[in-house]
Order: sequence, then structure tokens, then C-alpha cells
Amino acid sequence: MSDPPHICIITTVHDPFDTRVYHREARTLAAAGYRVTLLAQGAPDEMRGGVRLLPLPARRFSVGARLRGLWTAWRRGAALHADAYHLHDPELTVVGWLLKLGRRRVVLDIHEHTPYHLLEKPYIPRPLRRPAALLYDGWERLAARTADGVITVGEAIAARFAGRAVIVRNLPDLERFTAAPAAPGRPGPDGAITAIYTGVVEEQRGLLNVARAARRLPPELPLRLRVVGPCPFPAFADALREAGGDRLSLEPAVPYERIPALLAESHIGLEVALPTPLNMLLRPRKVFEYMAAGLPVIRADYPAWDDFAPVGCLAVNPEDEAAIAAALARLAADAGLRERLGREGRALVEARYRWEPEGARLVALYESLIGPPAPGN
Repeated sequence: MSDPPHICIITTVHDPFDTRVYHREARTLAAAGYRVTLLAQGAPDEMRGGVRLLPLPARRFSVGARLRGLWTAWRRGAALHADAYHLHDPELTVVGWLLKLGRRRVVLDIHEHTPYHLLEKPYIPRPLRRPAALLYDGWERLAARTADGVITVGEAIAARFAGRAVIVRNLPDLERFTAAPAAPGRPGPDGAITAIYTGVVEEQRGLLNVARAARRLPPELPLRLRVVGPCPFPAFADALREAGGDRLSLEPAVPYERIPALLAESHIGLEVALPTPLNMLLRPRKVFEYMAAGLPVIRADYPAWDDFAPVGCLAVNPEDEAAIAAALARLAADAGLRERLGREGRALVEARYRWEPEGARLVALYESLIGPPAPGN
């Protein structure tokens, strides 16, 4: 009996156990019966969750080191002679070209609006940001035309690729959140109400405004903020602690497997990203995870977000500390409201925003490119 088709997933930027890269896409393809290898920086050399993990060198930021890293990613990937290569990062478009020269099938997974990202990068001089964004936009569109498949996370990014993209949204696996549902109507053992943020801790997420808003609340209101995730800039971490005072705890990143348990201990989910072009366009994964856990959500009041999260939330101006404080106070004081919004959000995710249909669309794409996982499947 022949081996099933082999898919090689490569990332030079993401953690090997990234939520989308490993937990959703790699494991879904492996569970469908494909042979899946994941090349990622710092990955252990082992099988896990049906996925063969292989390490790439740690990413460095000099131009020469990054070029050498791309060369290594191409060389190690090509040596596997996979039936298809699934590339996750903007810089890997170069690797995609090299693989296409070797007559390999290539799928680009474009889950960021990179031109908008470039408009926000502080290390690019401001006068050069728009030209850099325009140049990269043209480069990525050309790479997409030559790839065998293109995956995006939503309609706004897919629109850039003239109908060639398959949308595979970054949505929660409900089973993970059903095992330990939150009880937002019941205070914690100490009587406190916990508002939680999970994800990268940076200025654009609007967390300073949330911390300052919490300091506006009456001292007798038992609300605390829990911020969990990597913080790339120590100075920002210091500013956040100072702004939040005794109400705020700042904790390091945890493995994705622990996120459902953290949310189950909480009462309110937070996603109040500042109004950059990128933030106003995309659908934040965290909103769906909070809803999947049964939490009410305080979110930014952007029109695009109104479309995908019309219930289960209190929408606020993310730049208005008083509005954020009012939403925190309202939810902290009203157990019934927390429970109702939590139920609404969970029902919305069950009906429209869960991973299972997205995973099926991913598998269908590979069936069209390299065939089913095994004869007769």
C-alpha cells in the first residue's frame, strides 16, 4: 500500500506550535490522513499530534542571516520531496519561487494583510512605508498568480487575489472550549470579576487605555485585569503595569492548550485594538475564542467588527477611556448581563464561527491539488 500524499508546511516566523499553523491546519491535515511535516524555527525533532516536526535555525534579523535562513528553509524543504508545500510567511514567497522552479506544488497561506502591516512598521522610515507597501503588494500578487493555491483568512485579503483565494478563517475548535466552559455570571472564589486579554502585548492592542480605564473605577468594584501573552518591548510592559496599578497582572505567554482553562477562570474578554487600517479590517481570532468559551466581550466599535460580532459584546470607542471604564463597570456589576452576552456569543460561534467547516475547506483544497489522503478516501 502506497504512502499517503505528503504535505510540507514551512514557517520561518511563527512558533512551531502556533495556533493556526500547528493546532488548526497541520493537525487537521494529519487527522484527514495526509502525511504532514512541519518545518519551523525551534521545533523539536519529533512526532506530535500526527505531525512530523523538524527544526529550522532560530530567526535572526540581519539581512544576511535572514537570506541564509530562507536558503536553509528551501534546501531542507526541497529535500523532503513532498507532494505540496504550504508556506506561511511573507518572506517565504522567495522560497515559493524556488520550489516552483523545481516543479513543486506550492500553496501560499496569506493570513496577514502585509501591505497594511508595512504602513505601521516603526523601523521603516515614514516616507518609505507607502512605497514599500505598494512594492510588496505587487510582489505578493505576482507570487499568488504563480502558486498552485492561495489561502487567506477573510474576504478583505482574498479580494486582493482576483478570485484565486480559498478562505480558511482562523476560528476556534469548539471541542477545546466545551471541555472547560466559563461561568461568567459567578464571581471568582475571592469575589473578583476578571477581565482577560490573551495575545501579543503591544501598544496597538489598546491595552494602555484599558488599564487606565480600570484605574477610573471605584475601589470597591472588585474588577481585575489579566493580560497574558508575550510582550516584545519591556518599556511598554512597564508603562502598562504603571497604568493598571494593583488591578492589573501581566503574565507571560502560555501554550495554546492552556488558553481554554484561562478563559474558563475569567468573566470578560477584551479586544479593543486601536484604529489602524489593519486592525479595522481584520477579524480578531481572540473575539471568537472568548465567545467560544462563553465570555461576554468588550470590543472596539469598528463597522467591520459589527458585521461579524453583532451580539455577545459591548462595543466601545477604543480610544475613549471613559467609555471603556463604563463598559467594564457595567459588566462587573451585572451578572445577568454577563451570562446573557456569554450565551449569545457562544451560540453565534456554534452557528457561524467554528473551525470544523474551515478545516474541511482546507482538506478539500489539498484533495483538488494532490488527491485524497489514501486511495478510496
